[in-house]
Amino acid sequence: MSRAGLTPEQRRLIEEAGDQPVRLEDPELHESYVLIRVDVYDRVREAFEPGPILDLSVPEGIRRSRDAFFRDLPRMLEDRKLRGQFVAYHGEERVKIARSEPEVIRECLRRGLRPDEYDIFVIRSQSPEPEEVDYPSAWRDS
Repeated sequence: MSRAGLTPEQRRLIEEAGDQPVRLEDPELHESYVLIRVDVYDRVREAFEPGPILDLSVPEGIRRSRDAFFRDLPRMLEDRKLRGQFVAYHGEERVKIARSEPEVIRECLRRGLRPDEYDIFVIRSQSPEPEEVDYPSAWRDS
């Protein structure tokens, strides 16, 4: 980043503007610029720069639950009565199979499980491969 001193005219404009940004015009390049204090720039910059990358890793308890579900899925699909029902897994353990998701959640809560310790699935034909998520282009380009 280059640094240059302010001209007397720029200093006068800044004083007149107080806390407001100063708009400058370059007559030769026909470009407009905005002059702002560094503390204001830093606050504005933070709003436009991408923050730290989110930790999208899967918690160990959820990963183990997913592995157990897909291990058991072929057997569960053999029982037509189970298709379309919800099932909760806590690690390797199948917690509950029920017709509604709230019913399996209640059982997990009754056992004192935290949300990162169990996962809920629908018993239906599906692939263990994660679904592809289409992130907004602004996320991909950063």
